[in-house]
Amino acid sequence: MEKKIKNIVDCIEPVVYEQIWDTIHWQIHDSPDVENLNDKELGQFEIKIYNLLLKELNKQKLAR
Repeated sequence: MEKKIKNIVDCIEPVVYEQIWDTIHWQIHDSPDVENLNDKELGQFEIKIYNLLLKELNKQKLAR
């Protein structure tokens, strides 16, 4: 049963992470906070959001 669960997680995980990236991108895309950032700065900003989000998700996971 554990192997089956791991296989399901392995299939879902890349999709979830891709969805997170897409959501971050589109949430900040039209924000005035990022309109003056160049591509490199925008990428760094997205990475910071992504890392903070993962940190929060891990906290919630550990709290269960």
